[in-house]
Amino acid sequence: MKKLLPTIMLAAMVAACSAGPPPPPPPPPWTPTGTYDVSIDAMGMQLGGVLGITETDGEFSGSLGTDMGVVDLNTFTVDTDSHEVTFVGDSPDFSLAFQIMIEEGELSGQFEIAGMGNGSIMGTKRAGTRP
Repeated sequence: MKKLLPTIMLAAMVAACSAGPPPPPPPPPWTPTGTYDVSIDAMGMQLGGVLGITETDGEFSGSLGTDMGVVDLNTFTVDTDSHEVTFVGDSPDFSLAFQIMIEEGELSGQFEIAGMGNGSIMGTKRAGTRP
């Protein structure tokens, strides 16, 4: 009996040590939130700008600012599997409908200016903005 107790304790210690560290936590769910420096090609015009996407209580919103002004963005649809994001922007003069992909901090996509034509958008997420 005196030999059994130390043997059981030793076996328990070896088993505990051989289990290894716990697995790392899973990565946080993908989100498009952040600030992106963007390049826009709209009907032959090249514009630089900043696209910001935020999330509050599961709802996304944002803004797109260029030298021509700021457009508020709304009506977001986010596909966390494909990383496709759609949204619209409205200004007093026109409406925009965006369809973009965001992969590893790189943004690319298309947009339609209601009644006027199409354009493309490309961008890079700024370092230090939320993943």
